[in-house]
Amino acid sequence: MSSRRRFTGLSLINGALLGLIVFILALGGVILYRSMNEQKEVARSFESWLEDARGYQEALQVQAQTRKPVLLYFYATWCPHCKDFAANVLAKPEMQAFVKNYPHVRIAPDNGEAEQKLMSEFGAEGYPTFYVVLPNQKPVMVDTFNLETNPPRPKTAAEFIQSIQAVLK
Repeated sequence: MSSRRRFTGLSLINGALLGLIVFILALGGVILYRSMNEQKEVARSFESWLEDARGYQEALQVQAQTRKPVLLYFYATWCPHCKDFAANVLAKPEMQAFVKNYPHVRIAPDNGEAEQKLMSEFGAEGYPTFYVVLPNQKPVMVDTFNLETNPPRPKTAAEFIQSIQAVLK
């Protein structure tokens, strides 16, 4: 009888471990699904953006015709802050609607020498870095972090739009 109880006890432990493993795998699947879904949303949010040095030249041509400021975003695909900024600010519907009113470009300096040269010309030192290039070609950097909080925290989409609008006044 004692061997039967030991067997039952082992069965309960094995069952609990199996249940825990199934739970962890299911949780991992949910996290992976959400991450992939977020990546799709971010990718979709950049469909309207011009890309890299060639895109910047295109944006300057639009600016010459319209006198609208250019929105310029320096990023790196490997940068975790850029991924957060893209997902939590740039991919938001209100931000997507806002940028459509201006020529907007994203530049990955890792993509080539022309992109690296642009980053250097603007004086950008890290990622993500965002500028508004005014019609007089004067670049104004817009912080992606709210520096008034302690500790500083990433801006929300609404805060970021307000920061850009303050530059445009």
